[in-house]
Amino acid sequence: MSYPQDDPNVLLLSDLLRVPAPSGREELMARVIMDRIADLGHAPKQDQQGNVWVEVPGQNPDLGHIALASHMDELAMVITAINADGTLQVRPSGGLHPWKLGECPVEIVSDGAETVAAHLCFGSTHTTDPSDPNTQFATGQSGITWPYCHLLTGLTPDQLSRAGVRVGSTAVPVAGVRGPYFFGPPDDPLVSAWLFDNRGGSLTLLRLLQRISEEKTIPNRTTCLCFLVQEETGLIGARGWTARNPVEIFIAVDSAPMPRNQQLQLDGRPAVWSRDSQ
Repeated sequence: MSYPQDDPNVLLLSDLLRVPAPSGREELMARVIMDRIADLGHAPKQDQQGNVWVEVPGQNPDLGHIALASHMDELAMVITAINADGTLQVRPSGGLHPWKLGECPVEIVSDGAETVAAHLCFGSTHTTDPSDPNTQFATGQSGITWPYCHLLTGLTPDQLSRAGVRVGSTAVPVAGVRGPYFFGPPDDPLVSAWLFDNRGGSLTLLRLLQRISEEKTIPNRTTCLCFLVQEETGLIGARGWTARNPVEIFIAVDSAPMPRNQQLQLDGRPAVWSRDSQ
């Protein structure tokens, strides 16, 4: 089937998906977003924490400000050990599970000028050893968990060090597996991707800013469109930004889960959270 590839939302989503932005390493995404803001004729701001935002003056500056906030970071793997053979032990940054990824190519966001290629591996499944995690997984005794996963790099520890890979470096799936992908009827397709959390929120705010610019809209209140760091690891960017920039209303623009047995439908309507997990 043929699907439209030139929709402005799809083009922007594709651009955002290509940028690796694990928590704590959002600088590449920040650069892309700041360039987009500047291209729309606005002046982006960035604090020492890495948060990016743009302030749109309102008609009533004496009223309390509003913040609409996305986050730039994404779930990732964190390197916890570099083995003698160049393989890397990893643990999750945020609520990432290996079975959501599968064995896939990843890129390590290093301290060097380029990312470093690697591959997430669960080990050989050609075994009947009852103590092997893959045997236990294949027989339904347990799931695949991070202690039994590693990254293959093809490099020695010295080569990894020279490339800027260290304990604490983070890795995410490569651009080629991140999407977007289309399926369903060509005249009203669904779109999937490795993550909409929170590329979808950033897309929404950038498109909103574009519309404000094109239509020369002046909001009632001064409005900040925010792109924050380290949401996945505890709302760190949001806590810092709001402490330094008090606003009357703060609205997080993010993806919504659709758990089983909940009366939620996948359609064009927004979802509004009425309670959290506490």
